Amino acid sequence: CALPIFCIYIIIKFMKSYERIFMKLLITKIFTFFILFLNIFLFSIFKMAYSTFTFMFFSIGLLGTIYLKNLNRYFYYCYCTLFSISTISFILLMTIINLGVNYKNINNSYDTIIVLGSGLQEGDKLSYVLTRRLETALEYHKKNPSTPIILSGGQGHDEFLSEAQAMKNYLISKGIPENILFLEDKSTSTKENIIFSKEIIKKNNFSTDKIGIITNDYHSFRSNYLSKKLDLHSASISAKTNNFLKINYMVREYFACVKSFLIDN
Repeated sequence: CALPIFCIYIIIKFMKSYERIFMKLLITKIFTFFILFLNIFLFSIFKMAYSTFTFMFFSIGLLGTIYLKNLNRYFYYCYCTLFSISTISFILLMTIINLGVNYKNINNSYDTIIVLGSGLQEGDKLSYVLTRRLETALEYHKKNPSTPIILSGGQGHDEFLSEAQAMKNYLISKGIPENILFLEDKSTSTKENIIFSKEIIKKNNFSTDKIGIITNDYHSFRSNYLSKKLDLHSASISAKTNNFLKINYMVREYFACVKSFLIDN
């Protein structure tokens, strides 16, 4: 989504012919109204807040490059520079996140598996995202039935039980023996998922040579990045996410990655 927006921005920015000013403004208005309609559709029907925010940012930013031209030129150049940097960084980071996806790692053998939690719905129900992670864990368990599995996820303020306990209940109901499941129920972020799971690995004397982290495809890059920062030698096992829903999660992941780069270090 970001690439065509950026291309349109570049085209409009460098249209220097005065005879085409009307067309330039018309294209911008049509494009902006389309984006605004898409915002309303995404938010009202699917509650895709992150995608809505991003589309709004690009549409307003694009308008700004046209209508703020009469203001102080230094302010205008700073505005265009910030907008360009934001757009380019978004495209680059989305590309990097996609390159971090690895569906084939599920075929490898690991000493320990960590399943990262995600928020519960209605207090105690597994979300689509979390269900996909657990289905991937089940698929791995069928090939490696003796590998210990750490279920990592604390309890949110609107949840009736911890994400780890909810995951354990689900996996036991699917036939996985309780003795290979280990709960980490204190974490509230991806960074804490890894820190507290690492403590469980040490406490139980599990090998740290080959650790697999199961999470969704859009989350694989960041979980792998943080695990390396925290000296946990691991590989991501990506769970597939519905392509339509993935748009919203990818946008959210952009901001989460920026936070990890600036704060979690």
